[in-house]
Amino acid sequence: MQTEEVAVRIPAPIAAEDFAQNLLNLADQLDDESIAPAAVEPPASAPDPAADASTSPAQEAGMSSPGELDAYEPPALDAQVCLRAFPVLNPRCHRVYLEQFRALRTRLCLEQRDWSLQQRDLRVISVLSPSAGDGRSFVAANLAAALAVSDAQVLLVDLNTGAPQLHELLGVSPVPGLTEALRGPRHMANQAWWTVLHRVPETNLFVMTLGAGGSSQIDTVDLQKLPSLMEHWRQCFDWVILDGPAFEVTSDAEILSHIADGTLLIVRPGQTSFAEVQQSTSRMPPEKILGVVMNSYRG
Repeated sequence: MQTEEVAVRIPAPIAAEDFAQNLLNLADQLDDESIAPAAVEPPASAPDPAADASTSPAQEAGMSSPGELDAYEPPALDAQVCLRAFPVLNPRCHRVYLEQFRALRTRLCLEQRDWSLQQRDLRVISVLSPSAGDGRSFVAANLAAALAVSDAQVLLVDLNTGAPQLHELLGVSPVPGLTEALRGPRHMANQAWWTVLHRVPETNLFVMTLGAGGSSQIDTVDLQKLPSLMEHWRQCFDWVILDGPAFEVTSDAEILSHIADGTLLIVRPGQTSFAEVQQSTSRMPPEKILGVVMNSYRG
């Protein structure tokens, strides 16, 4: 597949206003003449992660769970923190900025439709980069937000095993998180994964941190259990965005590029060399490379 390029350029930060109203305004802007994820029909069995107590994500995914967890509601993240961690949720930012993530979202939705016509599932996206500091977490978080405001059910997972930071961006405890969800025998992981989620207020965006111990507690053996957990996520979400590590930092980046449905490679203009891009793509399955995001944001 040919590589797509989307440049992301960010204006100066803007003070947050009323969160709920901002979100409604942003949804109108992002959906204007765009292809929303809802245009790609999910499987009839796909449940709503925010379902009421009568239908829990675990029940819909065919998982056993204690009765007292059936009505579990993920805790909400702080609205003001979200506006800082997910700048795309602020509709007052420059229109050009919104268009970049709108374009990226549209291309992914078109690609998802094409894959479905070929009886292939494009739902789990890893966000990787050649080197540290390329802005993977920024792009992953805002891409997830852009998808979620279009009525898609979206899960954002911190898999940056080299330097996890979503919990810092969102001001939440890293515990419990993915580490806890992957504990135990492979066929048992995870019988209560929904209990480690956080929800962005007024959205269908759910977040899972890396978990206890951060990078020191995750290794390739743990990641071998991830595909079985992904199967549960596929039943509950339209999109799963994996905020992954850099290729230069850990081999986990290569593992994620193989087990995800597709991968976006983040590069920084003027910093990432062509040789680094070549080296990274050589370690990825060619058919799973969705495109390149040129990110010039410096937080």
